[in-house]
Amino acid sequence: MMDDNHRPITVISMLKMELKDVHHECESISKSVKMLISENQSLDNITTNGNSGNDKKGLGFFDKCSGSRKFSTVFVSTSDSKDKSVEKATFSRVNNVHHRTT
Repeated sequence: MMDDNHRPITVISMLKMELKDVHHECESISKSVKMLISENQSLDNITTNGNSGNDKKGLGFFDKCSGSRKFSTVFVSTSDSKDKSVEKATFSRVNNVHHRTT
């Protein structure tokens, strides 16, 4: 009779452990979904309130350039490292297309 009582208790213990695992997995998935929703809302705000896709200002492109005048643009690394290396690039506009030369 003791063996008959022991088996349901063992099954209940195993089910409780499995329930904890499933609950933990559910919480983890919920956090991931909340982060994705937040990131999606941020992207929606950027696209709604931000610049149009054709606006290339701030990306090394120049507005209202004429002829084949050359411009010098300096790209600065965004890292906080002590190495402040700077890459210089020269852009020229030929046939309304920006060309980069280093």
